[in-house]
Amino acid sequence: MTTAVLTEATRRIMDAITAELEVLRGEQAPPERYDPRTARVTPTGRPKPLGDAS
Repeated sequence: MTTAVLTEATRRIMDAITAELEVLRGEQAPPERYDPRTARVTPTGRPKPLGDAS
């Protein structure tokens, strides 16, 4: 299994989950998926930016 295969599989799974959540919530998802790396927060749920994390 390659990184490309895993990336594509993850994208497809996330697309399916997003579609189901749109139905459940009765609203459209944001156009761009949330990414903690680009938001500069840790992926473990710490709400502070990485520079402020201890």
